[in-house]
Amino acid sequence: MRVVMGIGLAAGLLLSLAGQVLAQVTADAAPGEESAADSTAAPAADEPNPFAELNWLVGPTAVKVGEHARLTVPDGFMFLEPAETSKFQELTENPTNGRESLIAPIDLRWFGLFDFEDIGYVKDDEEIDAEALLESFKAGTEAGNEERRKRGWAELTITGWRFEPRYDPQTQRLEWAIE
Repeated sequence: MRVVMGIGLAAGLLLSLAGQVLAQVTADAAPGEESAADSTAAPAADEPNPFAELNWLVGPTAVKVGEHARLTVPDGFMFLEPAETSKFQELTENPTNGRESLIAPIDLRWFGLFDFEDIGYVKDDEEIDAEALLESFKAGTEAGNEERRKRGWAELTITGWRFEPRYDPQTQRLEWAIE
């Protein structure tokens, strides 16, 4: 499973809408159930909020991520299944492959995407060429920028690694973060 953290471009937009999302996402909570949105004012009726119309699954809850994994969404976090994540990505001007699932804290200060890629077996001692991988990400981002330009969206730039790829043999996960 590849985990990509989405921080930055959409953060300002998301933070400005977080109060509205919180108020509307938790509106369907069970009677008497307290939520982080209880102290947040609801948006005016004439201000539609497409983020609040998404089918957020609010933690604590267990969810399926792709075909091969389950995740416990902790209290204070929200989750979107792939169809809803695609809508979220469109709203935040991010291309999507339609397979990602999203997790975020309720205040939406960041979000993470989960996507499973059946790329085969990775040996515990396999070497990873971080620079080649980074160049691949940069090339993919430039291709994505072509689509962004067509749609009138802001372009992205990869500046380097937040942390280089590393394989954890205990969890059997390859992890990395780009800036």
